Amino acid sequence: MQKKSIIIAENLSYELSLDRTLFAGVQASIEIGDRIALIGTNGVGKSTLLKIFAGQITPTGGSISRHGSIYYLPQISTISEEIKAATVLDFLSSISDEWWNIEEILQVKFNTQLDLSLAIKNLSGGELTKLLLAIGLSQQPILLLLDEPTNHMDLVALESLKHFLNNFDGAFVIVSHKPFFLDQVVNMTWELTSEGVKEYGGNFSLYREQKEIELASALRNHVNEYEGALWVISHDLDFLSRININKAYKLSQHALQMTAYLPHEIEGYYQELLDCNDK
Repeated sequence: MQKKSIIIAENLSYELSLDRTLFAGVQASIEIGDRIALIGTNGVGKSTLLKIFAGQITPTGGSISRHGSIYYLPQISTISEEIKAATVLDFLSSISDEWWNIEEILQVKFNTQLDLSLAIKNLSGGELTKLLLAIGLSQQPILLLLDEPTNHMDLVALESLKHFLNNFDGAFVIVSHKPFFLDQVVNMTWELTSEGVKEYGGNFSLYREQKEIELASALRNHVNEYEGALWVISHDLDFLSRININKAYKLSQHALQMTAYLPHEIEGYYQELLDCNDK
């Protein structure tokens, strides 16, 4: 039986301004059971893509369809500034008339009990993250969009989050800078670049292995092109000039361009390989 997609995104793009496109050509589908790590360089638009998935902002181009309840958890550093309630109880009461259900979810799912009289501003980042997740779960979502939930968690909190995610019946997309955590909870890795999303099967470690193979292959190809261009310049131009002066000129210009351009490309791939090994 074919699984129904919760989100289908086609050719999504997002422009920050007329002369700066954050990303374009995003094709994506999320189904029940998907556990997705969303990765990419800083500033590439991971948070923006999650907000588009959640319906909080509109893409510049493309289309997106959503089915079922979706809960988006933004970065705690941004949401904590927006909470105006004084205490935990005040906050929960402002969210739901049956706030005790949220308290129960917090205890059952995350093994956490908070003093309801505690000031919200005195909660740790990990406590606030779990509280917001409990609020989200009270809405019975089938998709969680989690923007760096691991940032302020100690090892105990991370273990509780791992246990929850591994037992979650729906799907989730998570952004995290903790590879060891991603290895324990995801079964798919999406790499976001300015040109779209590339999907890799498996956890973060498997993604890194596949990425290293890709980069090493690209590096070899570019080195071969560079060496070939140098060979053309040093060996072949005189012969070609006697046969076809126009072809010789075009080939020489291409070869010269390659020798100027490729070293930068080679250096870029080499640096990416080093970055992969450092993760």
